[in-house]
Amino acid sequence: MVVELAATEATSFADVCRRFVVFGFEDFVARSLYVSPSSLFDGLTNELHEWDNSNTEQVMVRLDPGHAVRLRSTAKEYGK
Repeated sequence: MVVELAATEATSFADVCRRFVVFGFEDFVARSLYVSPSSLFDGLTNELHEWDNSNTEQVMVRLDPGHAVRLRSTAKEYGK
């Protein structure tokens, strides 16, 4: 799906992945302002389980340093 989106937008697979990570992180930060951490992670876990039966693969995404630091510090804050 990501490869097809990249081809449609005439961009790279890596660029689409970076945009997904940044969008997802910003969405997480926005949700965390009004939802309890346990509710937030329960919801995200349920969303993740929807992908269980799909054809997925793990990839490494290089983020700009600013987003990488924010993502790591937020993960550390929540113990994830």
